[in-house]
Amino acid sequence: MSEISQELVERVERAAGPDRELDVSIWLAVTPGATRSETIIPANAVRRGWTIDETREHGRLIVVPNYTSSLDDANSLRPVCSWGDIGTDANGRGRAELWGNGWFYGSAASAPLALTAASLRARMVQS
Repeated sequence: MSEISQELVERVERAAGPDRELDVSIWLAVTPGATRSETIIPANAVRRGWTIDETREHGRLIVVPNYTSSLDDANSLRPVCSWGDIGTDANGRGRAELWGNGWFYGSAASAPLALTAASLRARMVQS
């Protein structure tokens, strides 16, 4: 498991839209016991090559949540003791504010990205 970092929050706020690699990075940072492995199967004369990408939690194969595209999944990152306001600003960008053990703000290309950024900031303070 990696830790939530300011660099990860900034990647979320810079994202132009949904990003599965970013979803995986977030999941690895917030999930104890999380692992990811990739196995590359090379191409040969009979078949194309491919990559097997496995994400696991305590050994169980899982599907990583869509933090960067789903408000429900982004909301699952929000600390339990917080409440907030989520929407768009005058320029149509996503914005999120969370209150609880402090005030945390996120601004990004969409509301799910903004909520994810604000939630990660709140988790950084609480951990």
